[in-house]
Amino acid sequence: QYTRSLLVYLRNQSANPYGLNWGNDLEELTVRYGAEKAWEREQKPPDGFLTDTRNIVGRHHPKSQEFLPPGSVLRNPARVGPNEWVLEREHPRTGYAPPYPPNLTDLNTQIARFRRGDSLLIVVGFSPEESREVAPSKNADRDQIKERNNPFLVQFPTASLDNPKATASNKNDFYTGLFVHSTSNQNTYQILGNNPDARLNILVPNGSYIIGLEILEASTKTAWRSRRGLWQDLLTPGLASASDLLVLNGEGEVPNTLEEAIQQVKPNLQIQRGESIKLAWEIYGLRSNETISTRIELTRNNVGIFRRLGEFIRLLESDPLPDMSFQDSSIDGLQTVFRSVNVDFPNLEAGEYTITIELQPEGRENMLLTRDIRVLE
Repeated sequence: QYTRSLLVYLRNQSANPYGLNWGNDLEELTVRYGAEKAWEREQKPPDGFLTDTRNIVGRHHPKSQEFLPPGSVLRNPARVGPNEWVLEREHPRTGYAPPYPPNLTDLNTQIARFRRGDSLLIVVGFSPEESREVAPSKNADRDQIKERNNPFLVQFPTASLDNPKATASNKNDFYTGLFVHSTSNQNTYQILGNNPDARLNILVPNGSYIIGLEILEASTKTAWRSRRGLWQDLLTPGLASASDLLVLNGEGEVPNTLEEAIQQVKPNLQIQRGESIKLAWEIYGLRSNETISTRIELTRNNVGIFRRLGEFIRLLESDPLPDMSFQDSSIDGLQTVFRSVNVDFPNLEAGEYTITIELQPEGRENMLLTRDIRVLE
């Protein structure tokens, strides 16, 4: 924004390709969408009158996106969910395309909160989706452009549009960053690395935060990002609480500790049809020898109205979704209780689902843990 304000200051009272006097209209366009990348001259056929039919069209970057956060972020950034602060390319009210990664898309992540005394342990898993766009490995200079456009030279393309994976990715080309920014004292905590498929954890004081994940593949000028809010207060003495639900890969042994579970965190919340997964969570504030009832169920989201109607009048039938229940009576002392289970969803149709774990301690309020997943064909 400061760069655009400086650009407005420099362009004021100066000539521009449109041949117009600088005014509020050009200033507003510059503030909203930034500097034009190119200009195009158009000329319509003469209309029989003494009318100048020449036009100048300014072109902005074709991949400009909306980066301004929604109003809910400004009101309470720590309460913003994972799918509320996303990039918008279809109808941006303001446009911006970062020069270092114009191919910028949302990053699929899994983020969970766990208590550690008066601190918040944030566990993160992420893996970027492969880009379907081919970009040059570096900016071409003028001599390279001339050589490329010379019809008498034989060209050897480095990548094909039919095979976007023709250029292999090198892990050294990746730059990753986890940033946790406190909304109260403005402190920022970060973890930097080079692994695009990572499982990270960071310990911060209890409070309200904005968490951001960034991945840059420098060779293809492709980047991914995720933004959301996060918060955790101190646990009130005498009350029970639970962590977020963590989805793990199905391979390997069921973990016995959170440290083991972190190594198995699923980087994204997409599973193949018939794939098994593991679920992990923690419970806090339970009493010794307390019994807790646990129920795990699966519900399908975004079911169309016609399918609902067909199932209601018995024209369509759907297989019952799996669920499981068990009693947990092995609570030993006033401590953090870690639990993990292996679950199979063998006959699920492709679509979006919600996993819900209901925890019912005797004589206490229920605790609900939820996590949305997507089943692929």
